[in-house]
Amino acid sequence: MDSGYTGLKTALVAVGICIGMMETSPAAQVAEPLATIARQALKDGKDGSINAGFATALGLTKNQAVPIKRLTAERTGVTNSFSISLADQKTIVFTTRSNQIGTFYLTDLSGKLKRAIVNDSSIKVGGLTNIPVAIAEPKFQEEKEWWIKKYSR
Repeated sequence: MDSGYTGLKTALVAVGICIGMMETSPAAQVAEPLATIARQALKDGKDGSINAGFATALGLTKNQAVPIKRLTAERTGVTNSFSISLADQKTIVFTTRSNQIGTFYLTDLSGKLKRAIVNDSSIKVGGLTNIPVAIAEPKFQEEKEWWIKKYSR
């Protein structure tokens, strides 16, 4: 009976190794290019939240904050953040902030831009503006590539 248990344990370990390899295989990296950074954010990111107003504008919730894990980095006078939703660990928001202008890009592990908004915090009420995806795409791609390069080392 003990040898059957040992064999089963060995098989489960082998399956676990195969699954682990699949998660980081080149095909998985192409299908989900942000998965490595997402894992890093879940592991090392700081606890935070996307406030209810931004979460609603991004289409994540209706007037509820979204708990997140966030990685933050400074780059040429701009604060850059990579946030992953703890409610849905496939939802990612890139944020760039320079002075009073913040831009939020909603994506997922696939890295496809779903929505973009800009916030001018100097406007007390109504500072949020939707950016058409086609217009936001070049800056989003630049931000996405920067994060991928930063965490592919």
